[in-house]
Amino acid sequence: MDSLSVPETPLDCEVSLWSSWGLCTGPCGKLGAKSRTRYVRVQPANHGAPCPELEEEAECVPDNCV
Repeated sequence: MDSLSVPETPLDCEVSLWSSWGLCTGPCGKLGAKSRTRYVRVQPANHGAPCPELEEEAECVPDNCV
């Protein structure tokens, strides 16, 4: 049987769970930013679903201002 005639099964991207949010960075009393990340566990193949964003950022207010 010709291997070219066998369709390859699409393999979707799989990512890890999000990490914990990092520390809020920015000037005291003003909006800052914090981020979290995740990593690719399985790379997509054969036209499977692409990977989503691996980093996320959010606004925050810094704690423990000195």
